[in-house]
Amino acid sequence: MCRNLHRRKRYLNAVLSCCKIEMHVHSGYGAMANLNERSICIPAIFNKQTFTVAMHEIGHIMCGDDQDIMRCELRAWDWAHKKMKRRGWWDAEAETRALQSLETYRDGLASTDWRPATARVTPRV
Repeated sequence: MCRNLHRRKRYLNAVLSCCKIEMHVHSGYGAMANLNERSICIPAIFNKQTFTVAMHEIGHIMCGDDQDIMRCELRAWDWAHKKMKRRGWWDAEAETRALQSLETYRDGLASTDWRPATARVTPRV
């Protein structure tokens, strides 16, 4: 269990309220953002990793849509990074989660430079 998880949940709820974003919680593993409805669908937040994913999904809504899926993913992760780092919550575990997420899109890219601006580690290839 994450230390101060209740603070992260309170912060998440404040961001959702301020940005007028609706949150739906489900029992599965996947997460997604619906830009048209300004809503996110995420698993329950029970650790740092699920909180990080929730912030990333909010980042999709805050950064808007882009035809280039990789650029869209990078912008959402960069948004989450900026918000979490400001509060001291971006750590190696959050960065690893971001890189793992980006790996799922890597195979469809022509470029090998797919890491987010926030990455400081070399991803698995």
